[in-house]
Amino acid sequence: MLIGRQFIVLKDHQPWYGTIKSALDKYSPREFRQMDCITQFIGDLRNVREDSIVADTVSRLDMVSVLIDALNDYQAIAEAQKRERSQIAAQ
Repeated sequence: MLIGRQFIVLKDHQPWYGTIKSALDKYSPREFRQMDCITQFIGDLRNVREDSIVADTVSRLDMVSVLIDALNDYQAIAEAQKRERSQIAAQ
């Protein structure tokens, strides 16, 4: 999907520049292969200095998955709905 396409990587994590431009001998062979694979596809790497909704969302995917898991607790949702109905009926 990426081969032959040019794209820009927008990032809000400054250490990426240092990682890419640093001496290669400080990385293990595995880390070097990973960085080599990533840099083959980076056409343009730009730092996003202002608020970026996309970057903030992607960097917080663990938080999003926790929220989704909480929303999938159907039993808890049903109990909350019952409590709400009983409170409305009591008024």
